[in-house]
Order: sequence, then C-alpha cells, then structure tokens
Amino acid sequence: MTIAAPDVLSGLRDFLSEQRATVLVIGKTPRSRWFELRHGALVDQLVRQLRGIAVHVVPMAAADESSGPVHRATPWRGMALGLLMVAATTLAGALLHGIIGVNATDLLYIVPVVAAGTILASGRRW
Repeated sequence: MTIAAPDVLSGLRDFLSEQRATVLVIGKTPRSRWFELRHGALVDQLVRQLRGIAVHVVPMAAADESSGPVHRATPWRGMALGLLMVAATTLAGALLHGIIGVNATDLLYIVPVVAAGTILASGRRW
C-alpha cells in the first residue's frame, strides 16, 4: 500500500485516523545516539504526537546485509511428536466416546495441542 503524504509521520497519522485505529505496533531498530540526534527518531515522534492511539514499540535487531536469509531446518521430530500425540488422543477419544460424550471428546484435543506447543516452543530439539 502506498500513501501520498508530505512525510511518513503525517501519512501514518492520516491513515490511522482514516482507519479509526486505536493501536499501532511498530518496530524500532537500534541506532546510535548521534544518528538519532542528527535525523530524529520517527518512533519517538509517533509516541509524542499520536493522541488517543496506543503505540507499542517492538525492539528489532539491526539488519545485517552481509548475511543471507535465515533458513531453519524443518522440525520433523517435533511434527512427528505432535502427530503421535494427536493419534493417541484420537484413540483415547474413540475408547472413551461412550463414557464421556462428544463434547468432552472434542476437548481432549486441547491436551496434545497445548503439550506440543509447550514442548516445541521451549526450543529443545526433538
């Protein structure tokens, strides 16, 4: 999307008011104090000038042009673990279906989803 505006700040301000936004999430890369004194910091201006809009600033790592894109290996073991947990839950649901009913059987699937998310988000290699 391209917005015609005299500067970035006024363009963002106009767009946010047009969209009736109440929250803005923006990233800020680390810059030297000297750079910010010479050029100013757009994020700081946004925080000061946007009234009625919650501005959330997310710190971002400085871009390193020398390195290429980061490719992560597919976590096959983690996917296999998740698939195994869902299969076990399906078996448990089939066995318990007559006892606990349909709604409770559906709720059983929360267990492998939360467990897989917790285990895989911990960063451990499986």
